[in-house]
Amino acid sequence: MAQSKHDPGDAVPPGVAVEEPAPLSAEDLAVKRRLEKLGSEANSSEARGPQAEPNREGGRRA
Repeated sequence: MAQSKHDPGDAVPPGVAVEEPAPLSAEDLAVKRRLEKLGSEANSSEARGPQAEPNREGGRRA
């Protein structure tokens, strides 16, 4: 029996999917940079750990 190059686990057959995406517009690039900035800010705040939260008595927890 001849071996097929198609992997039965492939969701998209070869030649169907776009191999090279269209270039991003200036607006797309601006949105991408903003999202990357937001992502890096979120990652850096996670690295600092949980922020101090008020306790029930109105003071701050360490």
